[in-house]
Amino acid sequence: MPKVAIVPCESYEGDNIERAVTEAVELVGGVRQFVADGERIIVKPNLLSPTAPDHAVTTHPLVVEAVCGLVREAGAQAIIADSPGAGSPHREDRFSRLYEATGMTAAAERSGATLNFDASVTQMSCPEGVGVKRLEVMKPVLDADAVINVPKLKTHSFMMLTLATKNMFGILPGLAKPGHHAKLRLADRFADMLLDIQTIVRPRLHVMDAVVGMDGEGPGRAGRPKKMGFIMASADSIALDAVACRIIGLEPPRLPVLAAAQRRGWWNEAGDGVQVVGASIEEVAVSDFRLSSAVVGPGGLVAEKWYEHLLFPLMRDHLNARPVPQRRLCTACGTCVKACPEDAIRIVEGLAVIDDAKCIRCYCCHEVCPEAAIDLRFTWLGRLARRRGFMGQARY
Repeated sequence: MPKVAIVPCESYEGDNIERAVTEAVELVGGVRQFVADGERIIVKPNLLSPTAPDHAVTTHPLVVEAVCGLVREAGAQAIIADSPGAGSPHREDRFSRLYEATGMTAAAERSGATLNFDASVTQMSCPEGVGVKRLEVMKPVLDADAVINVPKLKTHSFMMLTLATKNMFGILPGLAKPGHHAKLRLADRFADMLLDIQTIVRPRLHVMDAVVGMDGEGPGRAGRPKKMGFIMASADSIALDAVACRIIGLEPPRLPVLAAAQRRGWWNEAGDGVQVVGASIEEVAVSDFRLSSAVVGPGGLVAEKWYEHLLFPLMRDHLNARPVPQRRLCTACGTCVKACPEDAIRIVEGLAVIDDAKCIRCYCCHEVCPEAAIDLRFTWLGRLARRRGFMGQARY
């Protein structure tokens, strides 16, 4: 029976984080159940972009520091590692800016952890894969003895939420990510790929930062920092994600990753057997959590192969939100151009311009834009469908 710990934590001030992280890990067995003396442990936060912690785009450095401190207490070496979002090359020179902006440099110094600057990657066979059979993965992650996953509770404009399971997508090098969006255009297919990653790299422990999460138009700068007030921990990412859904009032099977896990028999909503320890779900429940306006349908679009080709154009052209660059905010930096898996974006006279016929509505551009300059807009048919309740609700 998987355990999921919930520990209230009102702020990042003082020793709140160290206390809450330590208590959460103790509730699921203690750090020495997950870390052995002399091991090299990858501590994998969510470092989507080089953004300051107060924007809630990335895992707060104090949470990462607390996890690294526990690893060190167990006699192991903590190595902070992640690859930023789809618009960022996976190169050593990019890591320094990423770590500095997100507070990871200071977190490593205070906790005695090291920062990963190794940009090498490895092609891995994925024999149990359903969505993919091969993946390009950060080599330092594979070389380590184990991984501790430290996600941030955030909305996601394509996969509904970024929680523990989705956070492991970050072990794929930055510019490899758009290729998966291009191949796996529907939410259920992409969710299968996220579960395939779990068959290659199985983190021993997940510690989620939900002190200040993000709702609205996440996962990037367009999202809204949302005070939530708790830390979560579990050895099981699927169980942790299911409990997180219940906290924000979302039925777990609506999350594409959990629907995919249920199809594989990894999880069963009817009798998941999850044991919640520490605070109860009711004690930390969030009643006004808003999903992204781009989210469509219960659990995303789950289409059978024989009619996918009919549904995708309808969803893309009429029911899904269109990404629209805003001239007043766009700086023509080109981050969205690099992130687009379909080469649908170019810079014209100082403005990002999106070829709507090529756009697959993966929202990589919206996710990585450092200026939150890309709006998500619906056609009149999309707005009508949402008002009539045909596409589900974006507010809970």
